[in-house]
Amino acid sequence: MKDNRILVGVYESAHPTPVWLVPVVAILCLIGGEILTFVFGLIFFPLVTRLLNTSGFLFIELGSFAATSLVLMTWIKYVEKRSIQSLGFFQKHAGLELLKGIAWGFLAFSLLFLIIFLAGGYSIQGLDMRLGNLLYALAIFPFWLIQGGTEELLTRSWMMPELHRKCSLIVSILLSSSFFAILHMLNQGIAILPIVNLILFSIFACLYLLYTDHIWGVAGFHAVWNFAQGNLYGTPVSGHVVEQRILHVTSNPIPDYLSGGNFGPEGSIFTTILFICASLYLYRLVKKS
Repeated sequence: MKDNRILVGVYESAHPTPVWLVPVVAILCLIGGEILTFVFGLIFFPLVTRLLNTSGFLFIELGSFAATSLVLMTWIKYVEKRSIQSLGFFQKHAGLELLKGIAWGFLAFSLLFLIIFLAGGYSIQGLDMRLGNLLYALAIFPFWLIQGGTEELLTRSWMMPELHRKCSLIVSILLSSSFFAILHMLNQGIAILPIVNLILFSIFACLYLLYTDHIWGVAGFHAVWNFAQGNLYGTPVSGHVVEQRILHVTSNPIPDYLSGGNFGPEGSIFTTILFICASLYLYRLVKKS
């Protein structure tokens, strides 16, 4: 992994962030993003609501992550004094790699949904293919890309390599993955299994990032994973219920460890199995590379 551009990129810094300060900076980036969003939300929330004839809350909620990215990039460029590209924004085949990540993310969640459905976790109530609903889905996806991409940027392509300057790669992966899980601790339906699965997802995402050596693929995977959960298959996204969805499903009374309960499919034991298998596969690929 010595030739990995993202891991090496931190050494471009004229003023690297001390390891103890990394989680503090991450939290401040999130807070700064929320403040910027509040200001801009006062302006754009009524506009989005009027244009789409629906609540603009999800657009504002997801779009707020752009402000977090902006704060983080400001820190990297003007405090650490290194290039934004070193975070994994390498341009060669960027569009193709993004599409590949989207394809893998969609297939992975579709498989998970099918397994939970066959286990009796969900009943399908209907399919909403109205033009307005389809347009909403198309309009919201770029915002999921902002949200998923920002979480990858903050916890994987910035935090993990920063920690790796002073820690082993395994420790830096585990620490950044634990931080990622902590960010979801106040979500509805949070429990031991969802926390484990959030950490497993983050480990998988770290390995995906290391193997591909860019942010595009894992950002696409993360974005469509959340988008498919909420807007396509109509299940909770890490405890959040999305109002407008293509498929309408209801949860059946089976154990939460199978269906995921109120947290959604990410709280299911099938998600545990999926990301353990995917992480082991990627680990082998990373070792070979």
